[in-house]
Amino acid sequence: MNKEEALDILQTNQAILSYYIRTGKLRCTKTGSRISDYNDGDIYRLAMKRKNRRDRKDMQSLLTPQQIAGALGFGIDGLKSQDRSVSLVDRRRIVASVMKAYGYTQIQTGEFLNRDHSTVAILLKSSYLVEREINEALHLLNKLGYVKEKKE
Repeated sequence: MNKEEALDILQTNQAILSYYIRTGKLRCTKTGSRISDYNDGDIYRLAMKRKNRRDRKDMQSLLTPQQIAGALGFGIDGLKSQDRSVSLVDRRRIVASVMKAYGYTQIQTGEFLNRDHSTVAILLKSSYLVEREINEALHLLNKLGYVKEKKE
């Protein structure tokens, strides 16, 4: 694949293409001092990664953490409080799981919940305890028009 085709498929510029070559993410064939051919498989793999990253940002702009909590009927003040009652911890698990499904990182989720990312990791790890409620929450958000495609 030549440079113009690679740039078109990746929807990027020459600087990013050079970065991918330098870091070994994109293999190429050199003829003298010029690059003559880019590896097709690498181009398509990078294009999919870039597309997934854009999709995740699109999903985040679709639904903010405040909207998630509001749609589920959870008070934001309660979620951010230091209270460790079982009901509030379960609500935090649900919100953390939904935010993960919508592409938010553990750090972003932690900032919203007023917790650190390691607490969010523990909430997500123990989310099996409220799996039914998480599925109901995702179903409710889909019914409200916040469509999310299932990631496998």
